[in-house]
This record gives sequence, structure tokens and C-alpha cells, in this order.
Amino acid sequence: MSQSRITGAVLLCWEDCTSILSKHLTTLLQRPIQLCRMVEDYDYWCVASINGRFSIPELHALLDALSAATTDFPDLIPEDSDQTRSFSMEFSRALLQHFLHASWRYEHLTEEYLMVINADAQPAYAPLRPLKHEYRKLLVENYMMLYWVSETEKRVTIARVVYARRNYAKLLE
Repeated sequence: MSQSRITGAVLLCWEDCTSILSKHLTTLLQRPIQLCRMVEDYDYWCVASINGRFSIPELHALLDALSAATTDFPDLIPEDSDQTRSFSMEFSRALLQHFLHASWRYEHLTEEYLMVINADAQPAYAPLRPLKHEYRKLLVENYMMLYWVSETEKRVTIARVVYARRNYAKLLE
């Protein structure tokens, strides 16, 4: 007899997706970026700039932010131009996953939404008072790893590894 498995699904509004990506690309490239979504045939999507184009050095900066190489996204760098307006679906997905600190196995597209299925995210710890860093948590068996990510330094700092049932809020002070 087969066993069913409960999987996580998240419904993302396209407006939220493009807003998140626009904000992060603005920070990374240090210039205003406005993106729109492009959905074709409900099995292909991507994002495109509505206020300019991306230069080859900017594309390399985005690859660096993802810790990726041009071989990971062979169609990212245009062959017949020195700039581009849009990204492939694979690169758009990689950027969104990177900025959401999440991954997923399947997608379902509509004109208004992107539904991600089998979503796996490392959520930020929500403190009762402001903390110096935005902590994230990762459960590993009976232990919880608390860490923060520094995008500018491209560094992950593990703050603590504690027994999961321990009152860890006091350790973050």
C-alpha cells in the first residue's frame, strides 16, 4: 500500500515576486531596478526589466551573488549583444529562491500567481524585541542551529547550536 505524503505549497503573487526581486537587484546593482513578470503558456515564466537593460558586468555580479558560473546558466549572457532586458526562467527562479532563502521542487503558474510545491524555506527567527542580526534557524534532528546571513560579505555565521527544547531566546541577547 502506498503512503501519502503531505507537502508544503506556497502561493506567491507575481506582484510580490517582482517586488522582492526588484528590491534585491536594486541593492545588488546599486541602481533602481523595476521588474515585471512574463508568463507564457503556463509552463514558462521569467522576469524582465521595465526601466532599462542589464550589462554583462551586471550579469556577472548577479552570478557572483548566487555563487554561480556562466556554465550554470548558459543562456544568461547574450551572444549577439552586450546587454539584456530579461532573464531565463531558470535564472529568474534561482534569483527568487536565493532572495527568499527557499527552494522548491515543482511550480504551477497562473496569470496572477506562482504556486511553489514542496517548498523548503529557512524562515527568519521572529524575536519579541529587535536583535542585532536577523537570525535564521535550521532544525537538525534534536538540535537547532541559529545563524545569520551577511549578503554583502557573502558569509553565513553560525551563532549557536542548541538542544531544540532549550529556551534559546535568552542565548540571542
